[in-house]
Amino acid sequence: MNMSNMKDNKFQLYLASSTLLDDSDIDALVQIAKPRFLEKGAYLIRESQIVDEIGFVVDGFLHSYYLDHNQEEKTYCLVFPSEFVTAYSSFLTGQHSNIYVRALNQVSLNVISKVDLLRLMETRPNLKNMFHSLTEAYLVKLENRFFQFQKDYAKTRYNELLNEHPEFIRHIPLKLLASYLGITPRHLSRIRRILD
Repeated sequence: MNMSNMKDNKFQLYLASSTLLDDSDIDALVQIAKPRFLEKGAYLIRESQIVDEIGFVVDGFLHSYYLDHNQEEKTYCLVFPSEFVTAYSSFLTGQHSNIYVRALNQVSLNVISKVDLLRLMETRPNLKNMFHSLTEAYLVKLENRFFQFQKDYAKTRYNELLNEHPEFIRHIPLKLLASYLGITPRHLSRIRRILD
C-alpha cells in the first residue's frame, strides 16, 4: 500500500466512526480532500488571512496562537492527529483570521476547501449534520478550556492533557506548552518534576 492510500485510509477510518455518514458520504469527502504536508515550523494559517479550507490531521501536531499586545505568542489550542483544524471564526464568517496555526513537527493533512464542502453539503444533509456537530464539539471544547482556567489548578490542567495525549506532550516545547496552560515554563518544570 502506498503512502497516499495509508493517509486516505486514516481519514476514511475517522469518517467511518461517525454515525452520521453513510459510505457514499465518506467516498464523496475523500474525493474532495487533498493531501498536504507541512514541515516543522510551516504555517497552515496566518493572521489576517481569510480561511477557506479545513484540514484533518493525519500525522503530526500543530498549535494555534495569537500575538498579545507585547507581540508575544499566546497558545490557545493544540491540534493532534485525528482532529480537524481551521480558524473556525474566519472559515465560518469569511472574515480575516485573528490567529496563526503552525506545525510543531512534520504534519500531514487532508484538506477540504470551503467551496467544495458547501457544494457537497447542498445535496448531502448527512455532511451538513456532521460539520455542524464538529463545530459544536469545537465550541464545547473551548468552553471547557475556559472553565478549566477558572476552576482548575495548572497541575490538574497539565495532568488532563498528559492523560489525553501522552504520546505527544513530551514533544511539545516547554515554553509553548506553558503558554497553553497559562503558566511560566519554570512553573511547568516544577509540575513535571512532581508528576514524573
